[in-house]
Amino acid sequence: MQKENKKLLLIVMLAFSLRLILFLATSPWKEEIQKERILKGDSKGYHRIALNLTENNTYSSSESPPYLPDTNRPPLYPFFLATIYSFVGEKPEIAIFFNLILSSLTCVLTFIVAKKLFNKKVALFASLFIAVEYSNIILSNRLLTESLFTLLFIVHIIFLLKFFLQDTSKALVLSALFLGLSTLCRPVSVYFFLFLIGIFLFNYKKNLRKGALKYSVFVLVFFLSLFPWMVRNYSVSGKFIVSSQQGLIVKGYFRYLFRYQKKTGYDSPQLIVKNQRPETDISKKANNTYTNARKRRPLNALWSGTKNSIKAGIRFFTIIGRAGFCKQLGLPYGQIQIKDLDENTFTLIKTIINKKTVLELIILSSNLCFLFFLYSTMCFGAYRSIKEKRYFELFLLLTILIYFLLASLTVSYTNRFRIPIMPYIVIFSCYGLEQIQDRLKGSKRRLKCDQEK
Repeated sequence: MQKENKKLLLIVMLAFSLRLILFLATSPWKEEIQKERILKGDSKGYHRIALNLTENNTYSSSESPPYLPDTNRPPLYPFFLATIYSFVGEKPEIAIFFNLILSSLTCVLTFIVAKKLFNKKVALFASLFIAVEYSNIILSNRLLTESLFTLLFIVHIIFLLKFFLQDTSKALVLSALFLGLSTLCRPVSVYFFLFLIGIFLFNYKKNLRKGALKYSVFVLVFFLSLFPWMVRNYSVSGKFIVSSQQGLIVKGYFRYLFRYQKKTGYDSPQLIVKNQRPETDISKKANNTYTNARKRRPLNALWSGTKNSIKAGIRFFTIIGRAGFCKQLGLPYGQIQIKDLDENTFTLIKTIINKKTVLELIILSSNLCFLFFLYSTMCFGAYRSIKEKRYFELFLLLTILIYFLLASLTVSYTNRFRIPIMPYIVIFSCYGLEQIQDRLKGSKRRLKCDQEK
């Protein structure tokens, strides 16, 4: 046990050291660095809300009066920043330093989950992989929710596992509470409770009534944790929601149907008439075209939605980042536009080669190799789980992967949204590696026995 703790401590120190090196190289305490690289996009929004909380006692992302209430971003991360600012002043670099600590602690939590699901060996390797994983290192050095959200969500999973293993009500309540806190950090997990129905039914297949009762308690505690913020949003916007962003989560696939419908241009006969050439029989041709388009649209939209959703799913699992490391350090970089990511594979590869610097291509290639290694060994781990009848572990992994994939289809242009699922991918990858190692050892033993005979 003591030896195991020492190894885990070394891994956490390695994780923190790697993140700290990038932190020192980035120099986020410099005002020009903050303006040019740190306080951009979502980071600027969180920072602005935190300042308004400390200076104007209002939850708003407005930079000047009137400070309009913000319903876009949930409260946990802005309040986290505001707490830090109230002690040390307006210093985003201190908040980023805390992000480094939270990200490093995720290694410990990954160890705990892997140990509960498999064994110590898998757990140690999983925590090591999370310590050195590229996206975790990069994004822990940004003023973003990823580090805090990933930590809260994995604590939710730990208590959920404890509940299923020990059937304790305390663990069930704490699991629901931490899922609520995760959702108040980032709204992406707001519908995750629906995907847990299958896991509860699977675990209580011999007593479905008890499973339904436990799940009801879980959902009740989860919504109670969100209720005060939802009431606040209703009072300022008339909508009983956690965030105005949560609608994006359910669009996913259907987003592409709407996009296709707009692209067709067949919204009305009048629009078609407007686009016809003067010499044609406008009214007859327009009505025929409109009728045919109306008949084809559902099938075409279904095909378009499916095709684009598959493309978005592949991008979700493979994207490294459109600028990342070089941009953060102020090195030359080639910016890939979002529209470039919608091109076919060969065109995208050509664009990347033309736009990216040599250093970026090296980083990109090495990370793609690392991801391919993880996914390959994860698939083997999933296969061995089926062979060894570890159905619960596999069901849990698939539930998390499928949910975050579907919830992130509309925002699959960045590696940010893959961060929360990396611990679970890594855990199954390490289990797959252990199985490969065991099989190789078994083959060597059999070979040695045959030679002795």
